[in-house]
Amino acid sequence: MIHPRIICSVERPLYNMLVASAKTSGMSISFKARCLLLKAIELEEDEALLQTARQRDATWDSKKALSHKEFWGRAPKKRVKKCSH
Repeated sequence: MIHPRIICSVERPLYNMLVASAKTSGMSISFKARCLLLKAIELEEDEALLQTARQRDATWDSKKALSHKEFWGRAPKKRVKKCSH
C-alpha cells in the first residue's frame, strides 16, 4: 500500500530538532514527523472540544437540567469497584 506523501520545508533549527528527536526515539525522521503531526491534530481537537465545553458551561442552568432518571428513564447503575493489581 502506498501512503500519500507530504513535502514540507522547514528552517534548519527545526529540522535539527526533528532529526535529534527521531534519533532519540529510534525512529525515522518521517515517522517522527507523522507522530508529531498526529499529536498536533489531537491538541487542536482538544482545544475545539474545550471551547465547546466552555460555551455550554456558560449557558448551563441546573434548574432546567434533567436528572439521569428523567433523561434515560431509569436509575443509574451502581458501579462495581475493579480490582487493582
